[in-house]
Amino acid sequence: MAPADPGLHRPRLTAGTAGLVATAVAVAVTQGFAGLVKNVPSLVLSVEQWVVNRLPGPLSRFGTDTFGTRDKLVLTLTTLLVMAVLGFLLGVAAVRRHWLVGAAFFGFGLCGFLAADGRNGVALDWTLAAAAVGAGAGHIALVALLRAAGLMIPPVRARPGPAPEPP
Repeated sequence: MAPADPGLHRPRLTAGTAGLVATAVAVAVTQGFAGLVKNVPSLVLSVEQWVVNRLPGPLSRFGTDTFGTRDKLVLTLTTLLVMAVLGFLLGVAAVRRHWLVGAAFFGFGLCGFLAADGRNGVALDWTLAAAAVGAGAGHIALVALLRAAGLMIPPVRARPGPAPEPP
């Protein structure tokens, strides 16, 4: 049996890493808004809070009993890990499904905005801007990284005109 080609999985790893980096860009942009603009919450923490508010009581108590005062830290790290995995998978999937990039980042931004919408004192206009600019930055970053790696080639469009003659 011939040894496996070490470069066989490189495109997937490269695409996944691009998705991970693009997700980090999107999060960094939204966190920048949260830090610089008054009454714009962290969209990551807003999603966390939304999840915590909807957890069944026993599951919430399990987290507090298991992790004690570090339960918020564990929740934040878990949220970031889930985002990283989703970003990696998005990068891999985007190589064949270009439309998925825009849809996924739109969905991420919308979830963050909707989670922040229910909080008191939130500047909705700036929060929407944070979500939109963060999603756009993630989208642009992923497309640029995949194109730079030669993994996202625009589809070839058929030219209009008569069909070629069969041989």
